[in-house]
Amino acid sequence: GVFTQKKMMINIITQAILLLVSVVSLNAQVNGGMFRYGTVSWVRTQQNPPIIRFTVEAAFRRSYGSVDFKGSGQDGMLIYGDKFRPSGYETILFDFGDSRILTPMLFQVVAYSVVEDWVQAVSVFDHQYPLITALTWWKPEENGAFLRTSFRGCCRASELLGGNADTSWSLVSVVNLLQDYSSPRLSTLPIVTLRKRALATDLDPSFYVVADDNYPSDNSTSFMPAMPASWSLTADIGGPG
Repeated sequence: GVFTQKKMMINIITQAILLLVSVVSLNAQVNGGMFRYGTVSWVRTQQNPPIIRFTVEAAFRRSYGSVDFKGSGQDGMLIYGDKFRPSGYETILFDFGDSRILTPMLFQVVAYSVVEDWVQAVSVFDHQYPLITALTWWKPEENGAFLRTSFRGCCRASELLGGNADTSWSLVSVVNLLQDYSSPRLSTLPIVTLRKRALATDLDPSFYVVADDNYPSDNSTSFMPAMPASWSLTADIGGPG
């Protein structure tokens, strides 16, 4: 009867959903992770209402088997200048910290390596936050003066150790709309090769991460003070403390 037909239809839909989930899971396992590393920096371009220009620099596995990672290279993969909107096992997005998000994100390739299998890309975008008022200064935490932004998605590179392989990533940057005008900007290569210690008494291998204050020097933002606030690395991550 009608009940039997409805039951059969539900079973068919359920099986189709399970098949789709299985295909997606298998695709993720076959492709593996593609995210190698990323950094988030920002600079204020308007005082009030505040407009923040975010820059996300990220490196991905070049051979990742997704149509979104196809480019103009002779091998069909991404090369310098190509634009793409990366997708993964989870939605790749930027969370502005005010209940609004950006997805999909548009990136442009600025460097790549066929041998090491990576592409380095940049995404730049502006976001306007609500007007800063006396109430914001009076109760800053309750009125959105300190915002926790994040760049997140899945999945991280499959060869990572320590239980990090094929897991989700989340890069967090805190924006202080009351006092800060820019954040530090860090950058490095997607893969850094270090020589092993020859002797047990040798120092541990190390490398430098390039950093700058990310402060505009072209007078394009006249509302900023003449000198930026100083910053330094804390002792627990290699700084002087």
